[in-house]
Amino acid sequence: MTLSLAFADAIGPEPENCPNGSVGTSSHAGEWCTPSECSSDDECSDVGCVTDVGLCVIESEESCGGWSPDTGQECTFIKHEVVGKCTTQDDCSEGTCEVADRCASVGVAEACGCSTGLQGWVAGLMGAFVLLMARVR
Repeated sequence: MTLSLAFADAIGPEPENCPNGSVGTSSHAGEWCTPSECSSDDECSDVGCVTDVGLCVIESEESCGGWSPDTGQECTFIKHEVVGKCTTQDDCSEGTCEVADRCASVGVAEACGCSTGLQGWVAGLMGAFVLLMARVR
């Protein structure tokens, strides 16, 4: 009987402590936070809503961890890694301050006028009640 070894194609877990407006990403190139970009609250339904969020972002070319069958050359991609939050470039000790529409969670989401969680449900119920009362009169 011959035993052989098998190796898994292991990719680590996505980081969980990404700044608001970014999401965890994991690949053969490692684990990092990448900026989210969106244009409507519908795209952010599980997080919050769209608002301008500034993030310090480092852009680099990274290896995909293999060769491209199309070109016969090493596969690469442009990695956008979030390293902090910002309002202006002065807030970034590294990277570039990029302000864009991003999915933001509770707290920041309240700044964009979005209602989330129980507060959103109560506000919706109160709005329906006001409309009902106006119709009854």
